[in-house]
Amino acid sequence: LCWKEDRLCRNPEEGGIILQLLQDRILKEIRTATGTVYTPDSDHLILQIHFGMANQYSRNLSQNVKRGLDHKCERGEYPRPAILGYEGFGIRGQRIIRPHPVEGPLIQQAYEMAKTGGYSLSHITKILHDKGLRTKRGKKISKSHLHNILTCIVYYGYFNHNGELFEGTYEPLITKKLFDDVQESLQRRSRPKVKVWE
Repeated sequence: LCWKEDRLCRNPEEGGIILQLLQDRILKEIRTATGTVYTPDSDHLILQIHFGMANQYSRNLSQNVKRGLDHKCERGEYPRPAILGYEGFGIRGQRIIRPHPVEGPLIQQAYEMAKTGGYSLSHITKILHDKGLRTKRGKKISKSHLHNILTCIVYYGYFNHNGELFEGTYEPLITKKLFDDVQESLQRRSRPKVKVWE
């Protein structure tokens, strides 16, 4: 029982399985909400046409979504949901991101602390937690999440999409200089300590 024939499958493989099950009499019949009935003995050509149309619709929809995202990126609009430190909002029918009034300054502070090299990632996460920063799901920021934040180019105004770099039109939270300083600090932190033997 289904609403319409084209709701039963979205690709040729699924359609073929359903048709084979019907021809092998494993499926006794298919009924739609409009009253159409398909049995093992009925003409399956119409059913095949519905399946083919459903598949083409899915392919067209996927291409349209991809094309829309590509155009959005070319305009410098961030194509994904807002990351921590930003919030999404609509303007003239478009969804764009802007700095979050609470999260944004805390992300900036995290970069400033990381730049000095005087704070461990654990210490920074504790400070951020004490100041009220949480993930988008309301959980505590982990060390790995903080590391991802501190190495994310979105915060200085750029983003990647399908392997291509784009300059965003949204407001950056930090400068490229601060980002680079933090990367250098993180690299120094990850270098193995050399022991001097006497």
